[in-house]
Amino acid sequence: MRDTKAALDLMYRRSRCAADFDTTNKNLDKARAKNKEVQQAETAQQNIKQKFESISEKARDGNYFSFFQRISNVFG
Repeated sequence: MRDTKAALDLMYRRSRCAADFDTTNKNLDKARAKNKEVQQAETAQQNIKQKFESISEKARDGNYFSFFQRISNVFG
């Protein structure tokens, strides 16, 4: 049960981080269009990207991706 909760928590954190990454990409596009605060937007995007990759790496190390696949096959 604890492993299931941990996997679901990790999946939630990863999906939130993916949404944040999408938002920072949109913000970067807007900053580039206005040519204002581009460096700040790029830095924010890089930080979120690193965080997303870190969470994804933890999921790979813990074999949580196979767990997510099994869940999607059951509920898919």
